[in-house]
Amino acid sequence: MPGPRPRPGCPEAAPARVTAIAAAEPGTLVYATHAVRDEPLARVFYEVYADETAFQAHEHAPHVVDVHARKNPLLIGEPRVEFFAPGPGTGLPPVPSPREGGPE
Repeated sequence: MPGPRPRPGCPEAAPARVTAIAAAEPGTLVYATHAVRDEPLARVFYEVYADETAFQAHEHAPHVVDVHARKNPLLIGEPRVEFFAPGPGTGLPPVPSPREGGPE
C-alpha cells in the first residue's frame, strides 16, 4: 500500500513538480531544486528559460500557480527571486552577444 502523498510544499513533492514542468514546458531549459546544507527546510530553485515568453508561460501554468498557492502559506519569509543576464558557460544553448541582439 502506498504511503501518504507529500504536500506540494514538502521536499518529497519536488520530483513530481519537476516531472510536470519537464512534460508541459518546452521553454524551461533548466529547473533544478537544491536543499540548503544545515537548513533542512530551505530550498534553492535554479531555473533557466529560453526567453521571457517561456518564463511567463511557466509562471502562469496551472501546475505552477497551484504549487505557489499551496507552498506560500508554508514559507517563513518572502521568497528571494533574482534575474540574471546570461553569460559564458557550459551546458546551455549559446547566448547571442549584444551585437547579435543578446543581453548587454
